Amino acid sequence: MAEKPEDFNMPSNVVAKIIKESLPSGVNVSADVRSAASRSASIFILYVTTCANSIAIA
Repeated sequence: MAEKPEDFNMPSNVVAKIIKESLPSGVNVSADVRSAASRSASIFILYVTTCANSIAIA
């Protein structure tokens, strides 16, 4: 089990790769955008996992 909230974050290189592949070439993305995307993805994964766990228990 993760001991710190930071343990739930997506790896920054994975997020950067996904963003790079999703946008047209030549588009630059700031570090703040990459950080926000990483945090959003982490929260979404935790939410989906919690919902799946609730359904499995029911």
